[in-house]
Amino acid sequence: MLKKSLFLLPLLSLTSFATIADSNIVAQMSHIGFGYKHAHLRKGAFEPYSDNKYVNDESKTYGGLYLDLGLSVTDTVFLEGNADFVTRFSSSIDSWKVGAGFNTPISPVARMPLSCGVINYYADTDKTSSHSEQAAYCKGGLRAQVAQHWLVDATYQHDFFDIAKDTYRINNVFQFGSVFGFTIGMEYAKRLKTETAVTVGLQFTL
Repeated sequence: MLKKSLFLLPLLSLTSFATIADSNIVAQMSHIGFGYKHAHLRKGAFEPYSDNKYVNDESKTYGGLYLDLGLSVTDTVFLEGNADFVTRFSSSIDSWKVGAGFNTPISPVARMPLSCGVINYYADTDKTSSHSEQAAYCKGGLRAQVAQHWLVDATYQHDFFDIAKDTYRINNVFQFGSVFGFTIGMEYAKRLKTETAVTVGLQFTL
């Protein structure tokens, strides 16, 4: 009986892995995602976006939308794009970025994506003229299928502006099948002062 049980253990493990693999999207970078972004800028965080012309003298909350795109060119090579805006009555920040990278496999349910590209910020207030800036960025992280319908994508991004920006982000994709998913993301960034954000949206894996 014991020998039979020991023989069945590997088979049960393979069955469990197959179940996860049915909705495993760590290798699939082709997607369209969109939703709501809620951002919080600490006192002074707006200053570098306005070319030091505007200083928010208190912490402020912003709301807006985002669009996230990806395209798998090969099994490991991908293209990426993202655009978002956050705004309030007196000021706003828009951004877009495009890049390319490699999604390196480290196990059947985990990969390490690395990408670089160009990022642009456009800031506007009712007290100063608008300001636009552009720089290179590089991003790396880990994508893991931690459960049958749950993908976690953790990343670190560095923007090479004169006043550089570092962003840490965790995005959770809760899948309903292998195509449609619900996303919740959390972001911590620092340029001059701390910035945090939460995103809620939908994602369609292509």
